[in-house]
Amino acid sequence: MGDREEDETVIAIPSRPNSRGTKLPHRTAPIPRTDYYTKWFEQGRDLEKSQRYAEALQAFDQAIQLCSNDPAVWRSRGSVLYILGHNEQAVASYKRASQLKGDSAEIWYGLGGCLIRLRKYEEAIAAFDRAIELQPKHPIPWYWRGRALFELQQYSDALQSFEQAIALKPDFHPAIADCKRAQLRLEKLEQQNVAV
Repeated sequence: MGDREEDETVIAIPSRPNSRGTKLPHRTAPIPRTDYYTKWFEQGRDLEKSQRYAEALQAFDQAIQLCSNDPAVWRSRGSVLYILGHNEQAVASYKRASQLKGDSAEIWYGLGGCLIRLRKYEEAIAAFDRAIELQPKHPIPWYWRGRALFELQQYSDALQSFEQAIALKPDFHPAIADCKRAQLRLEKLEQQNVAV
């Protein structure tokens, strides 16, 4: 047998009797690995939509074994790991996705969300800043940037991020609620400073 390209897998087509009862010989046909990759990736996405996250993770892992350079599968894997609460692994998946496709705002704000869960707020802000740089009119990274700043007690900066999220999506209720919380904290700090 000759050398086969790395992106192909050989499958054996079993011998079977023809209409006369004579067995046909074994044949092999190259099947591109990308076909298998696509099937695993699509299965993972369907399982994720069905909220069968552990099974989705297994499908994404199978897809990665076949094609490890697609940022979409790494992002999807990171999302599922985040949902399952495996935050360190989720960060690693999002970081791998960002190495493969550094110009995806979705990857960067996914990474930022994982970093918030790990209380790595400065790193999260850097990830949200990158997402905002790539997609400045998307309210989600503005909102989560505000949440990270709020946790660092940088209420004025958090307020600005929440206000930007609301300007982009006026009915963004979590941003509206957190904007009010940031305003209350700022007012409380001002009152404490006046009292001193």
